[in-house]
Amino acid sequence: MRTKIGAVYNVFDGEELLEASIRSIRESVDYIVVVFQTVSNFGNTYEQSKVECIRLVELGLVDDIIHFVPAIQYLPNGDVFWQSGCDNELVKRNVGLDVCKSNDCTHLLMLDSDEFYIKEQFEYALNEILEGDYDTSFCQMVTYYKEPTLILSPKENYYVPFVIKLKEDTEYKLFADYPFVVDQTRKTEVGDCITFMRDELEMHHFSYVRKDIERKFVNSSSIFPKEQINDCVKNFNNFKKGGRALLLGERIYDLKETENIFKIKI
Repeated sequence: MRTKIGAVYNVFDGEELLEASIRSIRESVDYIVVVFQTVSNFGNTYEQSKVECIRLVELGLVDDIIHFVPAIQYLPNGDVFWQSGCDNELVKRNVGLDVCKSNDCTHLLMLDSDEFYIKEQFEYALNEILEGDYDTSFCQMVTYYKEPTLILSPKENYYVPFVIKLKEDTEYKLFADYPFVVDQTRKTEVGDCITFMRDELEMHHFSYVRKDIERKFVNSSSIFPKEQINDCVKNFNNFKKGGRALLLGERIYDLKETENIFKIKI
């Protein structure tokens, strides 16, 4: 079977980064589908991502788009059940995975709109995966804050799954034990895996580069107390050069300046 690399974007907001992210990998993959929502996993409505997805299809950057409607679970008091976010993200990622299977993709990369790769690193890593016939792959990331020229220092330690091989039974599911600290909704059976060093492959994560950081926080499948969200939003909105980054989970980082590698404009 001919190798066919699929890429799935999981989108609710952050659409201001989507085109640039797609352009960073478009020449290195064969098929791109965006699975988007107009209602978040917590019942909040946002239509702009749909508009952007349609535009990107018309530009020829995206091959297919899928409108995902979440199944939201409510508590008796009217609040959304905290597990709804994770459950919907897992279903949504598997929707994209199944679309890639149905389009004869042999391999898959799962992304969010704020994830970028340097082309030379991407193609080196992909070649290593294909040559070694690996089932899964992992790399670390560099996280950006407020501006596309500011990165966290030191770099975060957790990992992100990179390209995986698609088999008949491949699916995303929750694992209690896993060899790496990764997003819980991106776990598949590990099998034979390769882990890349930072000088071989890094994911550039523009997680805290947003037009509206509060929308990102309140609709995230990771649940944090409202007080933490408010503090992070305040720090983000009031940030000045020379300041420090306050992340969810009450994590504080210094920042280093770097190049605007992907020519991002926010």
